[in-house]
Amino acid sequence: MSDPNDILFGSEAPAISPDDGLKVRGRITKFDARQRRKFDRTAPKNQGELLWFENGKIVESADKPSANARPVLDPVFTVQTAFTSWEFTSDSFAKVGSDDGLRRIFVTGRSRDAKVGSLLEAVKEATRKAGCGRTRKVQEGDYIEVRIVGKGKPVSKGLNAPWLWECDYWLSNNPPEWASELPSDDVSDVEEDDDNPFA
Repeated sequence: MSDPNDILFGSEAPAISPDDGLKVRGRITKFDARQRRKFDRTAPKNQGELLWFENGKIVESADKPSANARPVLDPVFTVQTAFTSWEFTSDSFAKVGSDDGLRRIFVTGRSRDAKVGSLLEAVKEATRKAGCGRTRKVQEGDYIEVRIVGKGKPVSKGLNAPWLWECDYWLSNNPPEWASELPSDDVSDVEEDDDNPFA
């Protein structure tokens, strides 16, 4: 949690919860990175230890294990969707008040054996195809759509089959047709609230 407003007014936008038929598309309102945590398959709602790169390996530790350790980071998109009924959010997320349509997309990779079809690879391909790279980076105001199109093969016995992802990406100056369905990001016409102590 990086925005102090979240402490005063509530938590961040809910993360999307992968499921059959998932399709999430929207305008990017925030793009940052978060340190990955170990996923506990026996208790998926619990947050695991932070993950670090150390001496060529990924290790778990609540604190930085050594001076040479680097955090394992994942890109995170916050997008403004047209959702109004908490679509594709986890049952564990507290659905309080109305759904403003904001969703977070955690872009995680997979091991080499299951790399094909991962969300990270799909996003890399889509952003490059749209024209992002060394000079033109991913930016707020661009548009993204991610989709689950099936399941792959488990990489080993006892593991679930990995989701297979696809992605499309549009620069802000070339929006998709569905961009007109999204809520406006223009807040200039919002009325002032004289009773708001934080105004």
